[in-house]
Amino acid sequence: MKNPELNALLDQAVSLSAVQHGLLSDLTKLNDEFWQESFLGETMGANELTGKYHYIRGTHEDEVRNLLSQSPTEDLHEIATMSTQEGEARRAMALLTQSGQRISQALTQQIDVLRRWQAVRDLAPEELERRSRQRLVADGGAEALDQFTSRWIFGPWPPAPFVLKANGAAKKRDWLLARVKSGKQVAVENMTFSFSPIYDEWLVPMLKENGLIENDSHFSYNNSAPRYAKPPLAQFYYKMGFKPSKTVQGAYQIAAGWNENHPWHLHHTRTFNVKDLMPVE
Repeated sequence: MKNPELNALLDQAVSLSAVQHGLLSDLTKLNDEFWQESFLGETMGANELTGKYHYIRGTHEDEVRNLLSQSPTEDLHEIATMSTQEGEARRAMALLTQSGQRISQALTQQIDVLRRWQAVRDLAPEELERRSRQRLVADGGAEALDQFTSRWIFGPWPPAPFVLKANGAAKKRDWLLARVKSGKQVAVENMTFSFSPIYDEWLVPMLKENGLIENDSHFSYNNSAPRYAKPPLAQFYYKMGFKPSKTVQGAYQIAAGWNENHPWHLHHTRTFNVKDLMPVE
């Protein structure tokens, strides 16, 4: 790989040989410090065994009750002292705990590295397509846009003021009129540009720097770039190689809006293919 950071990422992953001859081969050695810190060598110490009767209630409570009541007094005195057999069992428990923690830590790190590597692989096709489209647009060789998408992206924008009633006053609008195959007119309020959230981190500062972020009020721009776009944001996305959606939401009915900031309200929306829409203006 030409990118040293990409190589450095994969270098963080442990090889099969390193696991077999390193980590796994070393799991049979109980670390003395770990053993001391476990306090498993103490019959009354603060460890994973002492005072944990509540963990076996409901599962082995009857067994413990019977052993306690049926064992002779000598056994109950003797059990206070740790036998060699129990000591070995406790050391085995410490070794299993130590090995489990080491394996868990190694596995967590390995998964983290390989997930990041796989994420680059998963997102590479989208980035390659974006770069290709960006070069084609810059060279004037991008695929021909349908009439509606072309009008939406390249304007003119905003559309002319709209009059709902014959004697009404013209008011501004931020949607575009188009005609479907049946001849009926529909109003389209937004066009979507779809891209992975991975682009948000560097897109948001770029949009703010170019004064494009305020063109849509439906999103918080702290860490997310808007997917709905009107010019000039739509032009910016298109030139960056992001692909406009092949469908839009169109409304058959237009009514008075709720306030002066939204003078018109659209009703009865449905999805249309952009290739089936003909701009009216």
